[in-house]
Amino acid sequence: MSSGLALSSAAAWLRELSHGQRARLSVVLRRADGRQLALVDAVGRRVHTMHSLEHLVAALASGDAELVEHNPQARSPGVRLNNESFVRLCWLVGARLGRDVGLAPWLNTTTNYRLLSWPDFGEIGEDPEATRLFAVIAKRELGIAAMVEIVQLPQRTVHQLVNSLSLCGLLASGPVSRRRTPGATRSVKGVPGEAKPAGWFGPGLRHLWRRLFRRLFRHLLRAPGPRRPEGPRGAAGAPPHPRPRGVVLVGKKPFAPPPP
Repeated sequence: MSSGLALSSAAAWLRELSHGQRARLSVVLRRADGRQLALVDAVGRRVHTMHSLEHLVAALASGDAELVEHNPQARSPGVRLNNESFVRLCWLVGARLGRDVGLAPWLNTTTNYRLLSWPDFGEIGEDPEATRLFAVIAKRELGIAAMVEIVQLPQRTVHQLVNSLSLCGLLASGPVSRRRTPGATRSVKGVPGEAKPAGWFGPGLRHLWRRLFRRLFRHLLRAPGPRRPEGPRGAAGAPPHPRPRGVVLVGKKPFAPPPP
């Protein structure tokens, strides 16, 4: 079996495990002697392996090992096994498939994809390029070519990330649901293509509504209060008070002449 075919077969098996389409337990066997190299628990999301996950992925990619269903009657390796992450195994296989083969066989370039939920970076490792891509496809569905153009990543890198998301069950196709998906609340500034699509409530209409509300608010602030009834007014704008006879107003202060 060729390297590309062996890796594609292993990736398809892991995808079925991740989506619950196979039995809970599978094993990685060495083709030469049938020795068990790892026990894969898809429900418990763990991999019990004799070697590192990187070594396991290399064995699957070269065709030296294969994934098969677990036989309960088979003997255990009898050695201490390392407890590794099933999600990380899927992520590494998807990345290796994107590097050596390209886009996974069950994916295509004519379909639009979106992020179903954010992966656990504690398991897959921090990746700034992955974060940029996930921030975009978490908000809208895109095809492979659009991802390459918008996020400005090499096509091989996009293939690796999309393959890994699909293997982990974190990739979906179809329009973005309006219901907020748990885990998909992360936002990244400075990523091109994050602007909301224009529509009835696009940026232009929102700007117009803000201007109208500002004008209405300023008009209400400048509106005069209740008008007083019309009548004779004095110097201060109030009705004049009766003054005693013989008192003359000089300016604003009353002045009474001295008595004769």
